[in-house]
Amino acid sequence: SLKITQDIVQIVIDITGNQFIDEGSKYLVSDGWDSLNYLSIAFKVGETYKIQIKNDNIENFDSIQKIVKFIIDSKKK
Repeated sequence: SLKITQDIVQIVIDITGNQFIDEGSKYLVSDGWDSLNYLSIAFKVGETYKIQIKNDNIENFDSIQKIVKFIIDSKKK
């Protein structure tokens, strides 16, 4: 899960342009992580980890920790 965390941090940095994103970063608190980038992050994570992003899971992308947990939980299914 450390590798997943590092990968997610990098995705969020790439999309938001905020070099200060870390494992504690959150949507609307961290610079650049706005509603438009929220969707970009969700779809990039979905594409990277082969997870379909739908209405029932789109709320899982508002913090680095929630994204990592979502990916780990999705891989268990």
